[in-house]
Parts: sequence; structure tokens; C-alpha cells
Amino acid sequence: GWVRPASGYISSWYGNRGTICGNGYCTTGHRGIDFATSCWSPIYAAASGRVILAQRLSSWGNYVKIQHGDGTVTAYAHIADGGYNVGVGQSVGAGQVIAYVGNTGASSGCHLHFEVWIGADRIDPAPFLRARGISV
Repeated sequence: GWVRPASGYISSWYGNRGTICGNGYCTTGHRGIDFATSCWSPIYAAASGRVILAQRLSSWGNYVKIQHGDGTVTAYAHIADGGYNVGVGQSVGAGQVIAYVGNTGASSGCHLHFEVWIGADRIDPAPFLRARGISV
């Protein structure tokens, strides 16, 4: 099954928005949703899968991507420095703590930026999660 990837409220929804700058990076548009919660709050794997990326990646800051069995990929950005709890190649279960919330990359406060990828496209995570019984 699927689980909510972090606690907190949604501080920014998927779609176009103004430019956001932080930590020397700027971004335009928004291809995910942001869970506003405190620094070092746990980030959970939204579903079981395999970690395919765990590294610092420009405006995303510290970033994890998980490949799920159905081909879907979820991604988790702005992880705290020193906040990784998984590595590339590791299998994870739904709800497993994979990292901790931070403020790295183009971020102006602690939050989880959560993405859902279908192939090469990032889709709106909110209806995707709701369709799987997850409240956002």
C-alpha cells in the first residue's frame, strides 16, 4: 500500500507559481507538493520499492528517488544535511523512514518537497495520493 510521506500541512501545491530562491538556488514552477513540518521530522517511503538515487542535486538539495514495482517513481527533496537514512540500491518498505526533513537547495524553510514521476513526467502528487486513500 501507500502512506503519507511526511507530517504537516501542504504549504505549496503542484503547478505554476512565482520564483522561489534559497541557499543560492532559484526555481520557477512547482512539480510537486510541499509538506511543511519541522526540521528533522521523518520522511517516509510512500510505498515499497528500491532507492535509485540518494545525493545532493542542485535546487532539490539533498534528494532521494525510489522506484516502485509498478514503474512509478517517488522523489523527496530538501533533506537535511546528514539526514539520509537509505542508500542507492537499498530496498525499502512503505512507511519506512528514508530521511529527515531539511532546508537544502532552493528552499526557504524546512519542508518535504514530494514528487511523483510516471516515466519522464512529474504528475500532481495530490490526486495520485488521494486515489490511494492518502489524505493531503
